[in-house]
Amino acid sequence: MRSIIKGLQMNFNYFLNKHNKYMMLVSIFGGFLLTHNHSFAADWTTIKKTKDYELFVDMDSYNEADGLPFITAKYTFYKPKNLVTGNTKVAFVEEHETTQFNCKTRMYKTLETNFYKSKGVLVRFLKSDDSFKSIKKNSDNATIASLVCQVHQMLGGV
Repeated sequence: MRSIIKGLQMNFNYFLNKHNKYMMLVSIFGGFLLTHNHSFAADWTTIKKTKDYELFVDMDSYNEADGLPFITAKYTFYKPKNLVTGNTKVAFVEEHETTQFNCKTRMYKTLETNFYKSKGVLVRFLKSDDSFKSIKKNSDNATIASLVCQVHQMLGGV
């Protein structure tokens, strides 16, 4: 199973340049969900690269709560960033966000965020509020929502 997924990931960048990236993501993600029957460690797949960061989703983290899908995404920053909360400032290079989507209303809420320094050491955990926010066009959440909501619909969700 792992070798099939790795083969898909190796061809992923080629297809991003040649085909509609959202349909390819849905095909890979949907195929993975339909054939996957046991758990592995996080299976990060790149969905966006910029000059400042790379954005991944964890294929294994897709799930639903109260009929709404959620997934964990990871940002890997090329230069350390700083998080300031109160009087505390911490540097981090990786951010993991678990986000839930309402596909009908095109809204999202971040359930939790973890910040890591190098070597995967957790430096801060933030539990988010329960309020949904509108998904801004062309945002990272719009990219993730497009993928998650298409998979959600393929699995029978509304």
